[in-house]
Amino acid sequence: MEIRKRTGAATWLLGILAAVILICSGKTAYAAEQAELSGGNVDAENGKTVQYAVTLENNPGLWAVKFTASYDSEALKLTAVKAGDIFTEEEITPPQELTDTPYVFLGVKNALENTDKEGVVVTLEFEVDKDAQAKDYEVKLEVTQAINLEGQDISVAAKNGNISVVPCIHEKEWKVTKPGCETAGKKEYVCTKCGEVFESEELPATGHVDTEIRNQKEAGAEPGYTGDTYCRTCGKLIQAGSVIPAVKETEKETETVAEQETTAQQTTAEETKKSVSEKIGNALKTGDAAAIAVMAVLLAASGVLAFATRKKMIVRKK
Repeated sequence: MEIRKRTGAATWLLGILAAVILICSGKTAYAAEQAELSGGNVDAENGKTVQYAVTLENNPGLWAVKFTASYDSEALKLTAVKAGDIFTEEEITPPQELTDTPYVFLGVKNALENTDKEGVVVTLEFEVDKDAQAKDYEVKLEVTQAINLEGQDISVAAKNGNISVVPCIHEKEWKVTKPGCETAGKKEYVCTKCGEVFESEELPATGHVDTEIRNQKEAGAEPGYTGDTYCRTCGKLIQAGSVIPAVKETEKETETVAEQETTAQQTTAEETKKSVSEKIGNALKTGDAAAIAVMAVLLAASGVLAFATRKKMIVRKK
């Protein structure tokens, strides 16, 4: 950003006055907490621009300040100067050429009063050479003089800073690769620009937790099949099924004939039992004891036959 030059007679006179005071002043310094002018520590990439702020802390009240900022002009090129919190752009005297090194800052308040503001004095914008080595480049600050409106010197310490040229100013975020049924996943804290991984965590495989039976078939005239077990998630065959033998027609016919024979035997036994019961009743009426005894034996035998027939039928069904 190009700093606008001062305009107007008043501003010109204030600049002359400040220069005279800065040159001639030798008064006693302010007895106050030590003020400090400091540069920051910032990272920068080759071929990119970087904003470098110079700040002032513990300001006891000053009217004008002058300092220099020295830097490696082969690796860093000053492209713009921007006023900060203490001086306005009109209160800063820009250098004749931004490429002049060291950079000389001169700030004088337009008003005839001191300022006790703190914060950013000036922001220097540098362009980093595309071939600059990846290392720290010192920005050395030196306070030439600082005074208040009364012409007294203000003691201001200077603290240097660095512009560190790095391959990448990382922009980090978490990326997750979901695990599969048999493959592990991962969770990584990675730079989205260069891909460097800063943290990594393995996520275990889930296993085949959701399964289903496919290709199932009941046995009939043709063989059946118990079915195959598949994973719904990945589609993998987990376990193959087995063949169910076919049901033969001869076996069905044999079972049918046996059931018919059993039913006929059961019917005969029931009819015999009924006939014997009727004859016993008639014998009781006539008092024929011999007939009664014979019929009783026949009745018992028919009961045993009926029981045996039922048991045989049950066994066959099983």
